[in-house]
Amino acid sequence: MSHKDNKDINILVVDDEAGLRDLLSYELGLQGFKVMTATDGVDAISKIKGQKFDLVISDIKMPKMDGLAALEEIKKINPNIEVIMATGFGTIETAVTAMKRGAYDFIQKPFNLDEIYALIDKALEKNELKTLIGLYESSKAIFSTMKLDELLQIVMDLLQKVLKADEGSLMLLSKENKLCVVASLGLGKDIAEQTHLMIGERIAGWAAEKRKELLLIDGLACYAEFSGIEHNPRLGSSIVIPLIHQNELLGVMNLSRLVNHDNFTTFDLHSASIFASQVSQAVQNAKLYQSLEIKVDELKVAYDMLDDTKNKLVESEKLASLGELVAGVAHEINNPLTSVLGYSDLLIQSDIKSEAKEQLVVVYNEAQRCRK
Repeated sequence: MSHKDNKDINILVVDDEAGLRDLLSYELGLQGFKVMTATDGVDAISKIKGQKFDLVISDIKMPKMDGLAALEEIKKINPNIEVIMATGFGTIETAVTAMKRGAYDFIQKPFNLDEIYALIDKALEKNELKTLIGLYESSKAIFSTMKLDELLQIVMDLLQKVLKADEGSLMLLSKENKLCVVASLGLGKDIAEQTHLMIGERIAGWAAEKRKELLLIDGLACYAEFSGIEHNPRLGSSIVIPLIHQNELLGVMNLSRLVNHDNFTTFDLHSASIFASQVSQAVQNAKLYQSLEIKVDELKVAYDMLDDTKNKLVESEKLASLGELVAGVAHEINNPLTSVLGYSDLLIQSDIKSEAKEQLVVVYNEAQRCRK
């Protein structure tokens, strides 16, 4: 398994024997590790509270606070620190107790350096495996939704939880081909809303243009290419990764740690790169889903319009049929009425008795009413 560069790994050696402390400090330093030492459990706890360590190698028999008590306190402070216990007076019971309290493994003194190197390598692999498992779990969370708004919130939560970022942002390309902040962690709302970068502009735009991942440590002062860029003086370390899916640039993911926290490492960059590839796929899926939703809504509107038109056509057909019926009835009534009106008018004009004429006028008028 490929893990962090040794220079990124901090090891604390805890032992009341100065000779052993010096030996391990020297030999592990030659391997590239950053090594600190402590004389007993109390000293070790003090150092762990003030600095980040990836691994502790601790003796068991020590004054003030022994190794087992120190192990318990270490796990309370940071459960992710792997602890290797070492002693020259070990028993099976001691080993079992150490493992129950969270020790990674147990080694008997005297030990040779190859043995301790192998144990350190395995312990660090276990630590990295935890991170990779965290990334695997994060992928399940990322792909649990197809809605972009929900996805963005999940990504921000995971930036903090899995990649231990103090600040972060997700920038996506707009229709105007600008990088816009669509979700952020630890940034002010005004900053997030006002950030619209051209490709090539500032650090995120540079990473997008070059399609290159960046690991920046100890601020920006030592990077000549970014010397003219204004930046937050509280910024300690940053990772900037372009989001690319099938050679298409979608945006940029930014994460930062502040000056009072540890710098990101090459292993963090590797983990963030894996995470970014998951985010790219999920963002692309969410965008496709969003387009599909728009199409579905458009089809629904079109269907509703078609249904409305169909109802109007049916109504028109009913009215047309009714019109034909009325016209037919009118025609059938008007034909005999024409005869009634014609003959009654002729009889009224003829020389007949006035009483009969009055009755014919009534017939004529009623026929006219029917005609109207």
